[in-house]
Amino acid sequence: MKEDLELTATYKINTYTVTFYNKSGHQVGLSQKVEYLHAATSPESDLDDIPTGYVFAGWKVLQASDDSAGDYKAVDSDMKLQAVYVWFNNELPIVAEVEAARQNVKTGNYNVTVKLSNYPEDTTTAILRVSLLTSEGKLVKSTKAEVEVDEDETTTKTVTLKYSGVATKASAFVVGMDGDDLTSSAYSKEVTATVTIQSGEVWSEWSEWSETKPETQEGTEISSVSQYRYADKDFATSSSATMDGWIQYKKEDIYGAWGNWSGWSTTPQTKSDTKNVETRKAYWYYYFECPSCHRHEPYDGICDCGRTLTHDNLKEGWFATPYSASNSAKYPYVYGGTQKRYTTSLGGGVKWNFSEAYLTSTAVGTVDIYLNKIIIRNEYKYQTRSKSIKYHFYRWKDWSAWGETVYTANDNRNVEKRTLYRTRKKVPVYDPLAGKEEPVGNIYHISGKLSSVNKDLEGKLATIMVYKGKNSDPNEDQIQYVGQTTLGAGNAYDFDVIPKTDPTSITGDFTVCLGVQGSTGLINVDVIRYKRQKFTVKYLDEDGTEISSQEVEEGANAQLPASPKKDGRRFIGWSDTATNVQDNMTIVATYEAIDYTIAFVDGANGVVSFETCKYGDKLTPPENPTAEGKTFKGWDCILDGNDTVKDNMVVNAVYDAEVFTVEFVDDKNAVVNTQKVEYGQTAIPPAALDVAGKEFLGWSTAEEWWYVTKDMTVRPVIAY
Repeated sequence: MKEDLELTATYKINTYTVTFYNKSGHQVGLSQKVEYLHAATSPESDLDDIPTGYVFAGWKVLQASDDSAGDYKAVDSDMKLQAVYVWFNNELPIVAEVEAARQNVKTGNYNVTVKLSNYPEDTTTAILRVSLLTSEGKLVKSTKAEVEVDEDETTTKTVTLKYSGVATKASAFVVGMDGDDLTSSAYSKEVTATVTIQSGEVWSEWSEWSETKPETQEGTEISSVSQYRYADKDFATSSSATMDGWIQYKKEDIYGAWGNWSGWSTTPQTKSDTKNVETRKAYWYYYFECPSCHRHEPYDGICDCGRTLTHDNLKEGWFATPYSASNSAKYPYVYGGTQKRYTTSLGGGVKWNFSEAYLTSTAVGTVDIYLNKIIIRNEYKYQTRSKSIKYHFYRWKDWSAWGETVYTANDNRNVEKRTLYRTRKKVPVYDPLAGKEEPVGNIYHISGKLSSVNKDLEGKLATIMVYKGKNSDPNEDQIQYVGQTTLGAGNAYDFDVIPKTDPTSITGDFTVCLGVQGSTGLINVDVIRYKRQKFTVKYLDEDGTEISSQEVEEGANAQLPASPKKDGRRFIGWSDTATNVQDNMTIVATYEAIDYTIAFVDGANGVVSFETCKYGDKLTPPENPTAEGKTFKGWDCILDGNDTVKDNMVVNAVYDAEVFTVEFVDDKNAVVNTQKVEYGQTAIPPAALDVAGKEFLGWSTAEEWWYVTKDMTVRPVIAY
């Protein structure tokens, strides 16, 4: 260090690997390299295994470091995360899908097949409602079926609707059950499908090939093909006697190249497959080399140059050239009693020497007695090569792909054959149903708010039910429209309905109800009232005289006027009833003639006879009566000119009484009183008589003057 230094540490931001998996355990997208505390990109849009009815809820950590926060939005370690799915809405436990909506060509019925997927919490028992509608949304037929779906299970339900008309759209949704059979809240979203009808048949696509031979069936075509595959032998070699999975079928000696020859040696060598040996007969040659003049001398001792040569100056060599073939020559001198020969043919211009005595010797082991040395010997040289064992193995390769090429088996190839079958069937072709639909009719707009509900229901589904009557839960005969809507802000609802029929005076008004998601029953929200016409109802007397004229709304009742009165006739009612008025009406009063009782009273005889007469009839009296002391004159009403029946009547017989003369006389028969007395009446006796010398006792009873029935004279009774 020679001066102050300021050093700044530098760091490299760590990068981590984040891998996402779907619920099935398959990786979603590529692994992501994410810097420390940066966010990985969620691949939720690439999830392809979300079951029906479920939605993506988030990611759970499968693997991360122990001190990791496990947040892929702030990555702090390598992570593996797996998708988590949840049911989209527990208040809607069922997801419905219309798999098919078809009209049966033979029967004309409509068959709607609905797939129902249930949430994982519990078994759902509910009502599946299936409806047929026109292209404009008019309901023409609806029916229901009770269903039960186990938790987290899927089932299908085919519902048949008998309808003779044309319906081009089918809808289905599920509603809850309140108790055993009442309609509750929405349990699924409404789904629709276009109604189709079989228009013909075509062959289906061929099935996958199968080794199972199918049974022959009508409407099914079978195709077959022969296929072959082969497995060839795979060959390998090894220096090991075994290989796992392989079969040894031979072994082979492997030799390397021969090496260089060794030098010649007296060491005997044995030839083998790895050693090549050459043998030669070697002859010993020598010379003494003067270290001064470098002359090669045959003898030791004094060199010509005067240098003493000893065995230390001996040079020797072994050559394959026999002495006799060495082109040798004698030295011109002999030293130590031994003749020597020399040759220069052994190479290098060197003069080599040997003893004359052995010029023709060839026997191995020959000893130069002068030098006491073996001068002929066997020599060996060799060269070697490496040797290894190569083991040959085979195993069968994997089978080739099946194909239609024919292969032939041999020692090195196995061949298999198989027959594959495939089928195709005649399948119906369905086209959208066409035809003349029912007229649309009136569209009714329904809107408002569920003001009595305190809870915020915005976004909730609501089942729409429109039905005849005012009962709390409709039966099938009452249903006029079913559908679904979604509640808006402030629990507002706003939808249109096209019922099967418009309300009339016969059907009555239609009740509009909502079964709100999560509720326990139907909520009445509106009434579709039929538009009432106004009709004129006239009440007339039987002679056409107008009694009353009223304007009455369709379906309403006219006000009855006061019952009319007519002499001699009793009002018995009207010719029609003006209730539930459906048209202009003329109603006529109806009468009947009154029966009057006529009593003909014959007071004289104490006889009463009765006769029934109608108003206006003339009196028809019985035969003229007779009475003692009376002369029948006639009947009083007739006599009075009142002989037309207008009421109950008592008609009395009228007599003129017979009149008799009653005379009261005194004792001298002088008339003191004369009276005219009617028959049966009593004469009035006059005052008592004053008769001199006599006492008036009364009037004689010899005549019944108290019940006069004849002319008579009544005399006094006098006593003396």
